[in-house]
Amino acid sequence: MKCLYAIFECAFCGLPKLEKVILSNNTQLYDLHENAFGSIKSDKNGKSPVATLKEFDIQNCNFSTLPQKLFDWTKIEVLKIHGNPLACTCDLAWLVNDKTIHFDTNPKCGAPLSLNGTYFSKVTDSVCDGKTSASSGSSSVLWAFVLFLTVVGLVGGFLLYTRRVRVTNILYRPEVPQMGYSNLTTEQQHPPQHEDEEELQGDFQPRPDAIPV
Repeated sequence: MKCLYAIFECAFCGLPKLEKVILSNNTQLYDLHENAFGSIKSDKNGKSPVATLKEFDIQNCNFSTLPQKLFDWTKIEVLKIHGNPLACTCDLAWLVNDKTIHFDTNPKCGAPLSLNGTYFSKVTDSVCDGKTSASSGSSSVLWAFVLFLTVVGLVGGFLLYTRRVRVTNILYRPEVPQMGYSNLTTEQQHPPQHEDEEELQGDFQPRPDAIPV
């Protein structure tokens, strides 16, 4: 049942001989009503809750938390809950801290980040009652704040750099020699003479004695 995502209230009510519930490998299953077995109250027909459950298997599903009042967890002989992204926070502290509950396979915490991948048995401080929950929450906030400042700094630096380059391009003007129309016309009308031409003109000047009186 790959599309199973929730177990509703009193789903297993009226089954006094039920001993095994196997819901493993339902990767979409994330919600389990606390009165699914009728342990809180019976259904409208007055059916009694399950009292003989021995095996409960929900491994490799998508549960982040589990209801404490679902049944008496200490009486389950085979309990398989590993493979779920269980959040070791205050909501699940009763399960992580209770050493009388026997797990078939030691489950791991999926959250918070500081406890991700940590076995329940390796959680040294009591969840939600010691340094574990407090430090994990504060560290997560601190890392988020540091990440935010880093992103703001990078974006601000990029905008400042692009604006500075734009202003520099606007202010920079290469030096170009001034050339007016009058200078151009003057140079065209009176082009500079070559030194050789000046010497030739001097050679062809009439001598003083050859000038008629």
